[in-house]
Amino acid sequence: MSDNNSPAALEDAIRNILTIATNESGNGYNGYIDISILGTKFHQQYGKSITDQIKALKIGGNYMKFLQSCSSFQLKQTGKKWEVAIN
Repeated sequence: MSDNNSPAALEDAIRNILTIATNESGNGYNGYIDISILGTKFHQQYGKSITDQIKALKIGGNYMKFLQSCSSFQLKQTGKKWEVAIN
């Protein structure tokens, strides 16, 4: 997919990146990836930040709120960091 032109398409793109990142990590860390790493991988693949994409789609809220609103993802806080996994 070259363009994340809907919230559902953006969710799919994030889920695909998360699946690849989880497989690459190979550390058996319960499938959780730091959301900053997810954001970096998204930017590398699509040339814009998740935050910019959320703004372009006129989705209310920020990166965290978007992830929390998606049924595909599970978030947890570890210390000061947030991590995300596929639900």
